[in-house]
Amino acid sequence: SNLRKGDVIDWKGKKHTVIKNSQNITNRKAFAVLELRDVQAGTKKNEKLRVEEKLEKIWVESIKMSFLYDDGKTAAFQHPETFEMVHSDSVCNQRSTTMKDEAQDLR
Repeated sequence: SNLRKGDVIDWKGKKHTVIKNSQNITNRKAFAVLELRDVQAGTKKNEKLRVEEKLEKIWVESIKMSFLYDDGKTAAFQHPETFEMVHSDSVCNQRSTTMKDEAQDLR
C-alpha cells in the first residue's frame, strides 16, 4: 500500500493514524502489516492486510492553534489568524496535559 507514517485512514468505521507500515512476503503471498493508532481512543493495534486491498487516506489539515482552557470535559483552542474558537471533547481526558505543554512551546 502507499500509506506512510502519519497518514490518517478510515478503518472499520474509525479514524486511525498510521504509525508504521511494513511489507512482508510469506509463501508467495504479499501482505502489509500496519501499526495503527485510533485517533479518538488513542489505542494502538496491528492489522495485516493483503497488498491488493485499497485503503483511502483521509484529508487532514493541520493548523497550529493556541490552547485556551480545559474545563475537564472540553478543551478550547483559538485560531491565530481568524480568532475562531474551537472546542474538542475527544482529546480532553487523555491528552490535555500533552496539548498544554505543546501549546506553551508555541508561545
